[in-house]
Amino acid sequence: MGVIILAVLGALVWLWTKKKVPAETPFLLLQQQLEGLRGDLQQQFKNQLDFWQKSQDGVGGRLDNAARFFGDLNTRMVKVEEISKQFLEVGKDISTLQQILKAPKLR
Repeated sequence: MGVIILAVLGALVWLWTKKKVPAETPFLLLQQQLEGLRGDLQQQFKNQLDFWQKSQDGVGGRLDNAARFFGDLNTRMVKVEEISKQFLEVGKDISTLQQILKAPKLR
């Protein structure tokens, strides 16, 4: 009876060692999965960085355009102000001329 038990135990140990996966295989598999995840994260980070840079470039371009627009607008407003002053001066001159040209009785 003891021989049968030893034979069964021996067979079980032999089967267990045959089916046993080498100890380093799970670590290699884990390492490969981690490398894959790292690569995926790097790609996602690169995509986000590219998107952010494009967004910043777009915003910067719009701000440059807005600054240029308001600079031009300021220049035009200064010109309009100068022309308005000239019109006022011409109006005063016309008023003075009218006073001079009025008949002496109306003065």
